[in-house]
Amino acid sequence: MTTSAEQIAALIQAVTDLKIYIDDTYQADLARYQNLQNDVADLIDQTFFVDQVNGSDAAVGTRSAEPLKTLQEASDRAISGGILRIHLMTDYHMTEVETMRADFTLISGYEGVQKRMTFAGQAVSSPRHMPHITTSFNVSSLRFSDIIFELGTASPAVVEITAAIGTRVMTAVNTAKCEWIVPAGSDQAFIDNTGGFGLISRNAIVPPEMAGRWVSGVAAATDPATLHKCSFTNLRAF
Repeated sequence: MTTSAEQIAALIQAVTDLKIYIDDTYQADLARYQNLQNDVADLIDQTFFVDQVNGSDAAVGTRSAEPLKTLQEASDRAISGGILRIHLMTDYHMTEVETMRADFTLISGYEGVQKRMTFAGQAVSSPRHMPHITTSFNVSSLRFSDIIFELGTASPAVVEITAAIGTRVMTAVNTAKCEWIVPAGSDQAFIDNTGGFGLISRNAIVPPEMAGRWVSGVAAATDPATLHKCSFTNLRAF
């Protein structure tokens, strides 16, 4: 059997056309995959802006020009178990227990400018607690950057959590470039001692009054190594 020059040319053209088709299909599939990858990344790692003065919980929230009003709304919109980044555009007064649904939550002052977080004496919807930030997962991470924590004073009706941060089985708390203010008469601690926790503080401004206020129910000068609920910390004493 012989093959003519025309048949060979047709075969070469067919192979060339097949290669072009495969290349085009591959590129289209690759583009779809990359778009899907980006969509998944956007869902897993989400950023919201919060302005308690001018924001609205009906706003888009993902742009600084259209911020949300509350931390809780930002958390409710985030995918459970992902990464949540919240930029505080104004000072923030806590009046409720606000639960972060992400595995990793970062709350920071917008554009690196410190924002003050204050706490009412009693949570509106949970009157047995002071307002605080907690998580919905037993193992989770809370990170704060450029935040000034002004600790408050519990109302007489508060009989349970009186700390700024509520803990679960293991809550890792990491602070960077933060500051603490302890007004006269304040009795709020920074971290609740109910669950396990870790605490790292870097580049912080810590007044002497924070001694004995890092962890609820833990006396000043306590060696962290003696506290079984504390898994790790870079503080020498609470």
